[in-house]
Amino acid sequence: MAYVPRTPFDGKLVVSVEEVKDLLHDLPPQARRKLKREKPGFGIVLDELRTALPKHGKTLGLSGELLEKIEVTTANVIKLEAARSELAKLLEVVEESIALQEDEREQDIAAVAEAAKKAVQRKDPSVAAPFERTMKYHSQIADKAVATRRRNAEGAVDAEETTTPAMNEV
Repeated sequence: MAYVPRTPFDGKLVVSVEEVKDLLHDLPPQARRKLKREKPGFGIVLDELRTALPKHGKTLGLSGELLEKIEVTTANVIKLEAARSELAKLLEVVEESIALQEDEREQDIAAVAEAAKKAVQRKDPSVAAPFERTMKYHSQIADKAVATRRRNAEGAVDAEETTTPAMNEV
């Protein structure tokens, strides 16, 4: 088992989005692609709007409520981002915990597979059948690595064969 430093998570285990419940919407698949998102420089534009809209909004034919609406949606984005940050941290911890549990499980399966393999070789070949799938499961990565090395070696031989005749012609 690989040693990975770990500490028990002592952060928030319950994240509530109750405060932003009215802002939450479920969109159909791919719908976000149609939406315009915040671009770099938004803060500068917001500062400009805060000073320019109250003075020149009527000249532009825009309601004075437009700046208020922009301020409200900006505050809503900040609230949603705060909730996302808390959810993201909790999700990260859960995903890391899944990885640790899977690693421990894989180590236990490896112990069984290696013990079965040794028993087949040294003691009792009849245990191969009951643990056949376990041993095959455990050796997947090694089998794939062998196949990759074999392919790479064959590719190197093929490359050498195609470059060698061309060198003789020179």
